[in-house]
Amino acid sequence: MFAVGLSSCSKDMDQKKSLQNNPTKKSATSDFLIDFYGTDAYTFGSSISTTDESGTYEVTEVILDGNTEARGYIATLEGSETLLYFMDVDRENDAATTVDVESGESITRTDLSNDDEYIATNEFDVMAHIANVNDDQDEGGGTFEGRKFIGKEVIRRGPCLGNARDVTYQHYFFWIKNGTSEGRESPC
Repeated sequence: MFAVGLSSCSKDMDQKKSLQNNPTKKSATSDFLIDFYGTDAYTFGSSISTTDESGTYEVTEVILDGNTEARGYIATLEGSETLLYFMDVDRENDAATTVDVESGESITRTDLSNDDEYIATNEFDVMAHIANVNDDQDEGGGTFEGRKFIGKEVIRRGPCLGNARDVTYQHYFFWIKNGTSEGRESPC
């Protein structure tokens, strides 16, 4: 069902070299990060692989100069040169921004210190959270079953009343609940 991989130290180094030495990837990713952060003073940290029904993704930390922990995270399909997804966790200002780079959809969450998912994931420690999801998948799932790496998942369908029903969706980003669930009327 799901394949899983945690990169080793040498793979981390290979990934860093790949990101830093690949002009195509470096240029597109650098342009995005410079535009978002307003600086080119960042490095790439460790990487981890995770797999869902769409493929295997490589998620890599973005560490701003002067910091010791990741501030951002980028995701590409394994073996791809294209930046697909980005997450910024601004712990100092209690906010997180997720960006679907292709669609341009951006969601900003504030008041993170009161967010249950932020607390449950050790302040959006994305790398540790992905490792936990990967371990859970290896063991047959349960804890994170029903979550998506990226996207919306139906979490409740109401009864069909006439020609419509209430459907509740949860948006996920890097396996993390991204905001509160949202309800919509859907035809039935």
